[in-house]
Amino acid sequence: MNGVGTVSYPQEENNGGSGGFPTDAFPVSVANGSTFGKYENGDMVPAFQNVNELLAAWRETLLPFIKTNPSLSLTGAPSQVEIGTRINAQLARTFNRGLIKSRNGAADIPLLGASTGVIYSGPGVNVNTGLINHLAGTRETLTYQAVESHAAGTGIYYDSAGAAASNLNDDREAGTLNASDNTAVRYKIFRGTGTAYPANSAELRAGAETWDNQSTVNLDTGTVHKFIWIAIPVALENAASVNATDTSNANATVPYQKIGVVSVVCGTPAENFTVDYNVYGINGASGLGSPYPVAANHRFNL
Repeated sequence: MNGVGTVSYPQEENNGGSGGFPTDAFPVSVANGSTFGKYENGDMVPAFQNVNELLAAWRETLLPFIKTNPSLSLTGAPSQVEIGTRINAQLARTFNRGLIKSRNGAADIPLLGASTGVIYSGPGVNVNTGLINHLAGTRETLTYQAVESHAAGTGIYYDSAGAAASNLNDDREAGTLNASDNTAVRYKIFRGTGTAYPANSAELRAGAETWDNQSTVNLDTGTVHKFIWIAIPVALENAASVNATDTSNANATVPYQKIGVVSVVCGTPAENFTVDYNVYGINGASGLGSPYPVAANHRFNL
């Protein structure tokens, strides 16, 4: 007995018992929230015929449980692309029906029923096949979704006593599962050194590149380069700074100045989607176009 209380049961000589086991059912009478094995106050305990039946009264019936939760995952959308990119991708979803663990040694069974269909949504996606064909023309996060419909779960699951259980029936109803996948559409920041400032898209894109979600961009000036530059999309002017700091985070001794605007073809594969970039150059000892006086690693705060 668990806790404090008393249990009264019929005596062997009055109830036809044998071996000390009462053969008539008897009520449980306990106090203070106590229990008699798996029985609570007022429950009728069945008659015991042998030791196994007596022990069974003390054993709690264990209910089945969800061994694996149902789930839906969605993959296939690129994690990030440059603005102007034509996204051609195939979404793929994985539907996991989940598993129920019986408590009598029976094999696991699916929690949910089989899929009855899936619908995709998102920019440029085929709702039935999940194929994406979309020109990413805006700096944003694209969200793709899948909604999987499924039937109700079937099959019998058992408690530890070997009886068919029903404690998970509410979890087995027909319904839907949702999943999503995202693509970040971003600009690129370009920078470089050389014998001239970039005058066109190809020359600008020949420089080093960094995604626009980076907080800083590094550029090694060297001591002989006359043309040191960084290019930032005009659309990001309010969110970016071209005030370089050196490796000690002190302000650069020579400021950068705006050189001009270059129209840049963006995206992979290129589809003649252009973005205007402001090009900034460093002012050397003798003005724009003169060598920078010292080697430095300029860190641009974006």
